[in-house]
Amino acid sequence: MAPAVLLVLCLLIQSAPQADPVAKVGDQAFSRADYAEYLVVRAGVPMLSDYVGEQLVLIEAGKRGLLPTEAEVAAAYDAELAHIVEAAYGGQHERWVEDQAKLGYSPETARLRRLAQLRVEVAMSKIIRADRDVSEERVTQRFHELYGDPPERTSIEVLFFSAYRGLSGAERPDLVAIKQAARERASTARAAWLGGAQLAELLPGSDDPAHDEVVQGVVAEYRPRTLGKTIDAAVAALDQPGDISQPLDAFDGAWLVRLVSREPVALGQVHQEVEDEIRDAPIDSGEFSALRSGLMERYRPQLLLR
Repeated sequence: MAPAVLLVLCLLIQSAPQADPVAKVGDQAFSRADYAEYLVVRAGVPMLSDYVGEQLVLIEAGKRGLLPTEAEVAAAYDAELAHIVEAAYGGQHERWVEDQAKLGYSPETARLRRLAQLRVEVAMSKIIRADRDVSEERVTQRFHELYGDPPERTSIEVLFFSAYRGLSGAERPDLVAIKQAARERASTARAAWLGGAQLAELLPGSDDPAHDEVVQGVVAEYRPRTLGKTIDAAVAALDQPGDISQPLDAFDGAWLVRLVSREPVALGQVHQEVEDEIRDAPIDSGEFSALRSGLMERYRPQLLLR
């Protein structure tokens, strides 16, 4: 393919010079075109490679029918914002709005800015997932990683007892003492569980382990290495459905594990699930970097701004 000639940073904004000024000093207005020229002069060269790299992603995605739709990008933004508001602002959207205002953004302009970035990120994600290796060899390998050898489909219930329960964070706790207290809470819960108590009865006395795999104490499809080596060893040691581990020490508390079910599974039963898992697995920074480098090598754009 002949090298693509991608010219300088597009003029950021090509509106009428004074129709939509970016700032005013008295009667003097500074246009978007003025500001665009300033940015090209001051930051154009170091940012040009990033800009062209993003355009290559969109070109490649377009050629392959993988350009994200407006609905896909909007959905990605809404999900991201909901997570940020919940995780960083305690669910208080107005606090996020206040922080954006301090940065000079309204909710609308913050959204437009992020949508432009997300369009490229979603396109990259679609390309990477489409190119992931789902050969029979890779699917077989991943099957054994997920289900073990011999392969088994396992379901468990877990309870976590935080050593830091009830602490405000201002104290300097005795680590030995708080871990022992967590272990004792786990021992008490284990006795109740063995005595016939249901998981739902025990959950209020336990703590949220903050693992996506655990939903109300249930891990419906247990995967090795998702909850740590200690849990893996405990699951492997449980023989019969209903068996409950001893309290398992962790750096921040103690766990209990109860085996719900374990049954053999063949690759043919879960082939599509394993293939989907490979494609849908989280994308790491190395994959993003490799895609960008590969596109730059293949298209060989000429960066003309000097």
